[in-house]
Formats: sequence, structure tokens, C-alpha cells
Amino acid sequence: MAQNRLWSREETVLALDLYCRLPFGRCFRGTPEVIALAELLGRTPSSVAMKLCNMASLDPHHQKRGVGGLKHASKMDREVWESAHADWNRFLDEAISSKQAISPMVDEQPVESVVPPDDAELRDTAGATRETTVRARIGQSFFREMILAGYHSRCCISGINEPELLVASHIVPWATDAANRLNPRNGLCLSAIYDRAFDRGLLTITPDYEVHFAPRLVERFHTEPYDHFFGRYHGTRIELPERWHPDSTLLIRHNASSGLV
Repeated sequence: MAQNRLWSREETVLALDLYCRLPFGRCFRGTPEVIALAELLGRTPSSVAMKLCNMASLDPHHQKRGVGGLKHASKMDREVWESAHADWNRFLDEAISSKQAISPMVDEQPVESVVPPDDAELRDTAGATRETTVRARIGQSFFREMILAGYHSRCCISGINEPELLVASHIVPWATDAANRLNPRNGLCLSAIYDRAFDRGLLTITPDYEVHFAPRLVERFHTEPYDHFFGRYHGTRIELPERWHPDSTLLIRHNASSGLV
């Protein structure tokens, strides 16, 4: 393995792609995903782990925390970071193209395995071409991994941490705002019951990250199970993610559409 060669843009894109999908605490050389990317790129796991740390040095969350030892981000790292945050849809397209360019023989996951088959966010792809459906499912998988990584696979309201019960919820729906479909600041990690309530306008979250339920739920807080599932969280603040805090302007749009605040 040629470990001293410069990182190409394609390799850097794939490093950021992995950084987005992993909690920061798993960005080390022994993580299976780090090892897999190292094998794909012909690099050592230590080299890939260092590149992930370089990406972390550009992350405002880690800058605020004053995380040390992250001083070596390159001009290329910054360019890729900035282009991703400017247009997540385009970044995912570049990540897919970069993987194919580096290893054309690598098979992608079957469409059916990318996201849960009952994922409501993809209902608008009915009747679309297979290529469109595959692209939508890959995008939803990327979004889900980013959101669950940011929230450490915990519902931001209840703290439930069983991945099969969690949904990467869009603040502004997938079908409504194409530009923000993959924007992680348009996401919340919610357990299924709160995701359904959020989608149906029975729950909203304010720009101050407070949870508010619809009046028809509030008036039942004195009874079980409404108090247990809803009343105890009304007016509380959500658990914020490690990175990519929910965008207040998108929360305001949801507040307006739900009519709750």
C-alpha cells in the first residue's frame, strides 16, 4: 500500500461520506467501516481514521468543544466539506460516482435492503423508473445513517435506542422540499410513535427545541397511556444531536404547517 500518496478528491469524498455516517466516537482504525474503506482505497485503517479526524476538525461541533489533535485538514478537505454542506444532493451523487471510479467492480446493495421496505418517505417514488427509485432509496439510506449517527441512535424525545424502532424524520417532508431532502439539519431522530405524530401535525418542536403536542392530545394527559407517552414530554427540550442541530427556519415551517405554536 502506498501510504504517502496524496488523497484524491474521490478518496476525500468517500472519507467525508463515511464521517457523516459514523458517530465521532467510532472514527478510529478498529471500526469495521473504517477498515472496509481502507481496503477499498488501498490505504491503512490508521490513514483513514486520521482523515476522519481531519474532517472532524472542520466540524463546528468539535471546534466548540475544543477537541485537540485535529489540526491537519487540507485544502481539499475544506473544499469537499464546503461543497457537501452547500448541496447534499450533489454530494451524494459525487460519493456514488467516486466509489464507482475507485472500484467499478464493487456491487451496491440491492434496492430492497437500503432502507426499510415500509419507509413512508419514499411513497412519492411510486411509478418512477427503477433508476429514480434506486437513487431515492440510496439517498434515504444516507440521510438515515447521518441522522442516527448524529443522535447516537436515540429518540430525541424519549431516549429509546432500539434502531428498528427509530425513524430519521424529515422536519420539512421529503416530497415538499427537494433541496433539503438530504440536509441533516432537516432531520430528527424519533421513535415510530413520535414520527407519526410529527408527520400528522400532532407534535411539533419549536426553534428553542421544545416539544409541543396538539390540544386533542393535551386534553387527555390526565389519562393513561396519554400521560405516559405524551404528557411527560410536553414542554421539555429534545436531546440535541452531536452534530447538525435542527435548522430553526425549518422548524418554524413545521410549526406553521401544524398550527400548534
